Amino acid sequence: MFSPRKLLVVDDESNARNALAELLRDEGFEVETANDGFDALGKVARFHPHVVITDLDMPGLDGVELVVRVRTAVDPPSVIGITSFGESTRAVFALRAGATDYLTKPIRFDELLAVLATAIRMHDMEREIAWHREREGSARLGRLRRYHAGQPRTRMTPKPTSSSASTALMRPSIDARRRKRSDDSEVGSRSSSATARGPIV
Repeated sequence: MFSPRKLLVVDDESNARNALAELLRDEGFEVETANDGFDALGKVARFHPHVVITDLDMPGLDGVELVVRVRTAVDPPSVIGITSFGESTRAVFALRAGATDYLTKPIRFDELLAVLATAIRMHDMEREIAWHREREGSARLGRLRRYHAGQPRTRMTPKPTSSSASTALMRPSIDARRRKRSDDSEVGSRSSSATARGPIV
């Protein structure tokens, strides 16, 4: 059995706030209320609603700023703005800040339910996308770890020092001088032998 969806109704007018909350409870939602934007921030942190329904024109922390703060939170709820007739500018700001949709007072309850269904779907989709991204990131990290664990450890070959390099460069000339001295000694010994034997007739 699915748990009821959580809604947070935010409005500085108590009569409008309580009436809307009761109608939504009758539809099977779990509903909390807040009387201003600051109160709403605390309720969002504790209640973790799926959707926030907020009046956009409130004293203190208004609805537009509330949308900004709520939508930048971890696992943010969807937000539906409510504005007075003729205040479309505030509604546009709310949409740019991340609100799913907005309604104009006086609210038609059937229209609210339709917008609410869309907002819930958006929330579920965002949560699923975040879950897949986290899972994909964990899988990629695991693949990288397995890849590096399977790589053979290569031993670094020390670079030749300047003295060893110069010795290697000098070795051919040293060997050549040794061969020359050996040849000269052999030629000298042959000459001495020839002199001792005397001329060949």
